[in-house]
Order: sequence, then C-alpha cells, then structure tokens
Amino acid sequence: MCGTLKHSHWTSKDPIRVGSMFPDGTEIFIEGKKLEVPAKWNGFARDDQLEKWKEHGWKEGFLKVDSFTEKDHEFEVPAGKVIKVVALNKSPRPINIVTTEATKEQKKVHHRWPMFIDKE
Repeated sequence: MCGTLKHSHWTSKDPIRVGSMFPDGTEIFIEGKKLEVPAKWNGFARDDQLEKWKEHGWKEGFLKVDSFTEKDHEFEVPAGKVIKVVALNKSPRPINIVTTEATKEQKKVHHRWPMFIDKE
C-alpha cells in the first residue's frame, strides 16, 4: 500500500517512501494542531484497528499530500480530502498512514488504500 507520497509544497520535489523523514513544507495535523517536522513516515495502521493504536498512545490526525503511488501508478488525493494518520509524541515523531479496505476497482492495484477524510 502506498509506495511513495508527493506534495507540491515540499522543498524537495522527490517523492518520499516509508522510513523517510517528511521534508520541510509538510502539513501534518494531530488533534487539530499543526505539527512541525521532524516527523518520520513510520508505516501503516489499519482503520479497523485504530482503537488499539489509540490505547497505545497514538493520536489521530491528517496529512496533506497531492498524490501517492502504488505499483508504479500515481493517484491524486481527491479534491477537498486529506489522508488520515496516527502519530506518537516522541522524536522523531512517527507517523502511520491509516489504510482502509480498497474498493473493487482499487483492488485491481492493491487490497488496502489510504483513508481519505474531509479537510478540517
């Protein structure tokens, strides 16, 4: 799920991968507050297991990006949407993208998909 992320406001135009630090210009909001980087793309969290993540101190939020890639295909984040994330309050702040079951059409590419939510 989600091989890379891209955003037009990043200082580097190169996409980032799991394990990468988010570049300057990244907009990450946790519990309604904008975070300052450094933050690290740690991995993924299934939407059906969010309560378990929260029991271990992870906080919900969202990440603004323009697009993501999966299996060499680039997909734009739908207009007016952001990607749901969970984060821990430690340095560098680990960020996990929340994933959900893919639609029938999306499953042709991958069985999990980023969870899109309305911009706050």
